[in-house]
Amino acid sequence: GIIIRDGERLCFHCLIRRCLRNSIDKILDRSMGIKIEYKEKAYPSTETIAGAPFAYTLLSLLASPDKLDKDRLSKWMDDLGKLKGIFSKIYGLSKARLVKSSSYEILYNKAPKEVANMLDKYLTAFYREHYIRAERFAELGEDAKRALDLLECTMKEAPTSIFMSLRDSPLAWLEIEKVLPEGTDRIIGSLCIVRSLSDYFAIVKSDGDSMRDLLEGSGIHQKKLMDMIPLSILKGDTPSIKEEDLLTRWIPSISYGLMISRALTILSTKTAKQIEEKGGLVVYSGGDDVLTMIPAEISIQTVLSTRKTFSRSVIEVKDRFAEKVLREKNVIYQFPGLGKRATQSSSILLVDAFFPLRKSIEMVSNFVEEKAKAVRYPSGEKDCLHIVYRGREGYIPMSLIEIEKLKELLLTLALGSSIRSGSWGFLILNGHVKPVRGFSRDVVEVKTDLNSEECYNLYESSARRAGVDAELLRQLAPLREISVITPRGRSCLLSEILNGVAALLGAFRESRPLVLGEEV
Repeated sequence: GIIIRDGERLCFHCLIRRCLRNSIDKILDRSMGIKIEYKEKAYPSTETIAGAPFAYTLLSLLASPDKLDKDRLSKWMDDLGKLKGIFSKIYGLSKARLVKSSSYEILYNKAPKEVANMLDKYLTAFYREHYIRAERFAELGEDAKRALDLLECTMKEAPTSIFMSLRDSPLAWLEIEKVLPEGTDRIIGSLCIVRSLSDYFAIVKSDGDSMRDLLEGSGIHQKKLMDMIPLSILKGDTPSIKEEDLLTRWIPSISYGLMISRALTILSTKTAKQIEEKGGLVVYSGGDDVLTMIPAEISIQTVLSTRKTFSRSVIEVKDRFAEKVLREKNVIYQFPGLGKRATQSSSILLVDAFFPLRKSIEMVSNFVEEKAKAVRYPSGEKDCLHIVYRGREGYIPMSLIEIEKLKELLLTLALGSSIRSGSWGFLILNGHVKPVRGFSRDVVEVKTDLNSEECYNLYESSARRAGVDAELLRQLAPLREISVITPRGRSCLLSEILNGVAALLGAFRESRPLVLGEEV
């Protein structure tokens, strides 16, 4: 895996912070005789991003240790300590840390300190790849073999194994609640819960569509002069003004440019905060363009949430400093946003944590420009969610379906096809728990063209036999009638949604999620 340090996160803030870190101590020492001692700095890595759902699941279980078998828990914690010792002996102190979502601090403080510290700083020790690599060296071979044996035992006895015995019924949610910490409804109402550690995470590149047109007030953002004249004037005796309809081009004023620039500036910080609260790592956020790394299990939720924010007519900003000074709650400022005509295309690339990071970033940057923005459909173009995993890819125009509905459809299909057929998983959106019954993965791995009625009827029959409920099929049926032109050729919205889910399914096969929430 690769550790992502401040200077590698491509933003001005990180660059300044890193420069000051390397020089400010010398300046203060020479000019004022003040010596600064820095603590060892740790950063997220590709492994800690991929493994975050597993770590958070463990933290949520360990936040209520009294509900677990004490003897088994004690032995597991001992094995964990031994594993940490071997990892440190081979690689030294770990400089990778766990990504922190809004739930992190609550869970971290409730869990046993030694295990919470282990998960925060040594999650990388859970990955077999490190010990397989060390086996190649004769002097490390014995330690690496011991670590692999210990790791197999540790993972088998991990507290997440409690989920394996849950009943295959919707009532299993009640069993999950019994082992999660009490008094943390907000966490339970948002967290992803997985059964295993995963190697896969998402690199997401988002870029605003037709931003030049937006800044110039041209194209779809063009306004007619008649739209700018108050109705009261039009009703008066001013025929000369009515003749101005010939002037269909509206010249943007300085205040218009200022409004757009301010909206983009606010979006850059607001989007970054949204992603970090969910448990993602922001590499770059520039208003209309964003590059981020997110656990695969929350990639859809995060991207669609930020896409919705991008098109708001009004952006709300909370002033926490003013709240403290004025001792008031909810000090909120409202600013004009970019509006519903402003759209943003995104590519989600699902990759292995040990795949070359530079190559992954190059790929996702090319995808958003060459593939996501190449999509066309009857009512427009671009505004596409592009999901890719090892050649499987789906192109989903977000203007064609309400964002919250799209989120629910994608997650329901992804969760249902990733759990055992006949078993139950749970989807948490807006604090509500929705049971999702498992079905065969053949439901989403469809290779036939669903444009034709005959092919769709065959698909619908096979989906019913596979365990898909009638309500879900009712929601999917109208989507086959919506035409989409992708870089692969003509398709329909239903086929592209299923292709996108098939890509997600490839990344879910290791973590095997039981609950898909809004954050890790």
